[in-house]
Amino acid sequence: MLVIAEEARRAGNWEEAVRAYREYLAQRNDPDVMNNLGAALMAQGRYGEAEEILKQARHRSTDPDIAANLATFYWLQWKNEALCSLFRSLEENELTAGGL
Repeated sequence: MLVIAEEARRAGNWEEAVRAYREYLAQRNDPDVMNNLGAALMAQGRYGEAEEILKQARHRSTDPDIAANLATFYWLQWKNEALCSLFRSLEENELTAGGL
């Protein structure tokens, strides 16, 4: 199912990608796939759904790609407070991990 989702995404067939990602996620808890679903939902203009999925993915993973998609969502929706909060949390995580 994941192969079908990725092929649909690459072809710009967002509706099929969303369907296949959801089917895959019904059987597995995978933050990376949730991230891809969120991006596909954004591409369709389904921002409310995208935000919820991306937030869930972010809570399950520290993958910077997930944070980047969530930041993109906040930027596109003019959610400046949420964007700044996300950046602060990323900075705090880096400081705690000794990255900065």
